[in-house]
Order: sequence, then structure tokens, then C-alpha cells
Amino acid sequence: MAETLKDPAHQTSRFAETVLSFRERALHIEKCRWAREFAWEQLEAIARQMADIEIARDAVVFHEGDRDLYLCLLIKGQIGIWKEDSTRSRKRIATIDAGQTFGEMSLFDERPRSATAQADADCLLLVLRKDRFNCLVQDSPALALKLVVSLIKVMSSRLRKTTGQLAEYLPVEESGR
Repeated sequence: MAETLKDPAHQTSRFAETVLSFRERALHIEKCRWAREFAWEQLEAIARQMADIEIARDAVVFHEGDRDLYLCLLIKGQIGIWKEDSTRSRKRIATIDAGQTFGEMSLFDERPRSATAQADADCLLLVLRKDRFNCLVQDSPALALKLVVSLIKVMSSRLRKTTGQLAEYLPVEESGR
């Protein structure tokens, strides 16, 4: 069974905390589409709250049902997002590429993970744990709100895409007019 990233600072042969400076982390964050709305100083403040983690191909970042509270920003590599169907068969529901976030919902709803995230290649992640996000909220509420709005836009975009895909599988119904 693949090892799981239980704690973003967890160090094993598959997961190793690296030593990027907060400025290097900010440079990586700057490449994200949602980061265009932020000033450099704001990106640095966000980067100070994040850890950088290397994970090996096939490592599981989190399993569906896990309760770990953190989001990830993929810097290098590729992550597959997998969901079990009603027959417990695993199905790929998304592919995350460099510059994209995943696991955002856990910061807001604190519910179990809705899917499994597994590395398709060796990866470098920036990780924002719930406790570090809360530090950002306390230290810089305006910046935290701006980050929340940016993440909501990401989640909204994904929901719209999923809704469009779902509509292709629903039966045609006559309108009740």
C-alpha cells in the first residue's frame, strides 16, 4: 500500500521536507493563475506559512476519507485525483498539473477528504496546513480573505466544469411546463 502524507512536515523516504526559502516559495506561488491578484509582499506572507514537501511517484498525498486539514499547491510533477464509485472501483476524476492547487475544501469545511490524491510522478508541493492558515487569518485578515476569495474562484470553476460533465450523463427529461 502506498504511504500517505499524514503530516506535511512528515519526513520519510517518500516524503521529505525541502529547504526552499520563503522567497523561493513565493516565486513558485507567483506562477499560479490565482496569484496574479496578489502583490509580491502578499505572496511572501502566504509563502511564510507554507512548507515545501517532495513526494515520490505513486505516493498518496491523502486518501478519500482522511481528515487531515491542509491544501497543496503543486510546483513540479503531476497528481491524479481518484474517487471510489459505488462498486469501490477507483476512477480518475482529475489530473492536477504544476501551478494548480488541490485539497482546498479541507481548509473550509473540515470534512473528510472527498477523493484520493496520488502522485503520478515525483512531485514538489507547497502545503498550507489549517493551523498555518489560521495564523494568516489572525495576522493578516485582509490577506486571508483575499486568499479565500481566490480559492473559492478555483473551486467554483471546478464545480462548473464538473456540472457540465455531469449533465452529459443525465437522462433527458421533458420539462414540466
